[in-house]
Amino acid sequence: MTPNISCTRAEFYARRDDRTEQLVDTADYQTAPILITVADDVAATLAGQVMTLTACNITSRFNRNIDVIVSDVALETAVQHADYPTTLAARAWAEMAAADPFGTVRVRDAPADDDAYEAVLAIGNAPTPTEPTIRIAACGWSARIQRNAAIEEFTDSSSNPIGPAAAACFGVGELFKALIGRPAHQQPDAFSFDAFSLTPNPDGSLHTVEPRLPSAVDLGMVELAGVGSIGSALLYVLAMLPVQAELALIDHDVVEFENLNRSPIFTAADADVGDRTKVAVGEQYLAAHDGISVQTFPERYGATQAQDSPYPDIVLPEVDDDRAREDIQYSRPPLMIETTTNGTAVNVRRQIPIQEACLLCHFPPDETSYSPACAMADVDAPGVTDEDENGADSGDAALPFVSCLAGVLLAGELVKTQYDDYPSVESFIEVEMFTNFDVPMPRYEKGREDNCPFCSYRDDGRYRDLIKGTRFFSLTQ
Repeated sequence: MTPNISCTRAEFYARRDDRTEQLVDTADYQTAPILITVADDVAATLAGQVMTLTACNITSRFNRNIDVIVSDVALETAVQHADYPTTLAARAWAEMAAADPFGTVRVRDAPADDDAYEAVLAIGNAPTPTEPTIRIAACGWSARIQRNAAIEEFTDSSSNPIGPAAAACFGVGELFKALIGRPAHQQPDAFSFDAFSLTPNPDGSLHTVEPRLPSAVDLGMVELAGVGSIGSALLYVLAMLPVQAELALIDHDVVEFENLNRSPIFTAADADVGDRTKVAVGEQYLAAHDGISVQTFPERYGATQAQDSPYPDIVLPEVDDDRAREDIQYSRPPLMIETTTNGTAVNVRRQIPIQEACLLCHFPPDETSYSPACAMADVDAPGVTDEDENGADSGDAALPFVSCLAGVLLAGELVKTQYDDYPSVESFIEVEMFTNFDVPMPRYEKGREDNCPFCSYRDDGRYRDLIKGTRFFSLTQ
């Protein structure tokens, strides 16, 4: 079937893969035959379905040659989406075809020949024909990854998609590392990740199901400034959560083919329109969610919305330039939570007004070196180029699974606002993906900068008066 988009296959891949190609000095990962296989018992669970859909979606954004073995079971209600089929195999195929209409995706009943694949991603303990095999399992807040051996599965059940979505991101990351030949010390045999405390464990033993997902995640009014790679991944996960919110989407950009390598809700059809805004896609993606009402502002932050909209309860500053950050901070926002990326790592930041370092303390406006809200890598190990480090302009080169993990963890941070002990972690935590997870990762309470242009002249009384009606105002006391 000929894809119904206006560009050719060559034109599509030249633009779609541009951001990833800027980072990787081989193109073999694009056409290497990959198998994604799902154990039948896992496919019937919510966790298994979240892992399957997320992993298939992300993988199809850098690889064009994928076999999928998965039962076409009915999707759990929380995972269903109005724009896609209601069974697992059909939904996975539809998402992959929408992301890459020229790719080859085969839904099979059994693997091809034993030597047919260069790498395998197994969800649960499905039989696999070859190595390297990356296995993933998840439940609640926990993600577990195992290389070339059976994985210890979880016996609990949970309606929480955060751990499963994180497991998919880590699993696809390990698959990608195997395909591009990363050093052995960056391809661990096993590890686990607790998305509640944002803690990795190199022996794979973490098992965090508690606290249980609330029956309703009531966030009030939320502003998402930036619906790019991280913002779109956030929306992908919010659609699976029992969120109640009035959500303002703010972004002036349109969807382009270059966005498709790392934004899980953007499709080739969206990019082909030419003037379809990211906020319009986000609004459509959440249209059937009973608990979320969406307003869209296809403009830069501060153009009109700050004057015309009610004061938000939470601001998510997923923007990538100093001016936008300054506009957000000088609007005297309430609680802010953001995830950004720095090379192959995700940085999780929180800013409680008055009590914690502000956005401009984290990103001083006079400095040009900061972590943007897209997954831009700057690493120099074998298989990945170091052009950025040597000064070449790589635009916003990106690794799909890093951006997606940032969106997943941002969704988790929103869920955590519902618990009595919030906040329960430091205001800055880094989660590195290209490691063996046996070295402690940076996490600390970010201090205020003495010369911060906002904090240095802030009127605390006026600030408190502005935000005193917001949902999380008590945190400022």
